[in-house]
Amino acid sequence: MSKSIAPALGDVTLSTAERESIDSIVSRLRRAASSFLSPDRSAAALARACGLWRDPNYQRRRSAIAQISANSGLSEALLSESLKALLLPFSAPALESFAAKVKSASRLIGFVMPGNVVGAGMHELVQALVSGAAVLVKCASSEPVFFIEFARTIAELYPELAARISVLAFGRDNRELTRAMQKNCDAMVVLGDDDTVDILGRSGNVIGFGSRVSGALISREALAPGAIDAVSDGLARDITLFEQRGCLSPHHVFIASATEGETRHFAGRIARSLDQLAQKLLPPRTI
Repeated sequence: MSKSIAPALGDVTLSTAERESIDSIVSRLRRAASSFLSPDRSAAALARACGLWRDPNYQRRRSAIAQISANSGLSEALLSESLKALLLPFSAPALESFAAKVKSASRLIGFVMPGNVVGAGMHELVQALVSGAAVLVKCASSEPVFFIEFARTIAELYPELAARISVLAFGRDNRELTRAMQKNCDAMVVLGDDDTVDILGRSGNVIGFGSRVSGALISREALAPGAIDAVSDGLARDITLFEQRGCLSPHHVFIASATEGETRHFAGRIARSLDQLAQKLLPPRTI
């Protein structure tokens, strides 16, 4: 395929003004993936990068959150807390443990990232990189900031790993570039709504994560005076983070074997927790 990418947003080894064909990107990524890269070193670099991005004072993080906030209308405080929660599992011990079990594979994996949650797809992306794969990441056109900036952090920490990462941003209506990605990648990880997964999944090389909603199940014991405050505060945080757009954001709350009075009391306590959290994180603006 000779068609170039316009605009060429992303690839961390290039200036944003440079244009490069999908074929050229794929060729370079496959060359990088053909050489052995220690899973331990990749895991350590990714843990370090995630640690930086959990730090509210990390300048690249602060700049990215300000830009995402301006684009989305979500408050910086809410975005900051949500991103911190998303990156929390990527600790050095956790990634070291995964690296010790993984089998290296010289593959090229494509990722189609969603725009509803900043950083969604990180779990799958990190697993691919630790396993030795190269990755071609398509950002959502509505949120092209996070993955580009995260990849630049990797480039600063571990250039050999960054050589296996290419991040592009183009609209979902550009079917030609999407088909080119799908043709050239050994597998495609697609996160988004069910229609997106269904359309791309017809080729057979797609691992799809479509639309999902979650609920919370609360035991009656959690309503006891010594537990209810922590439970309601924790549930309110889960509800608020990601503006309830995450697949694990609770949309329903079920209480086992509670009386009507207990249920009403707990509902009131959640409402108070949500109100307190809104004052801290600021409600999102209507856009």
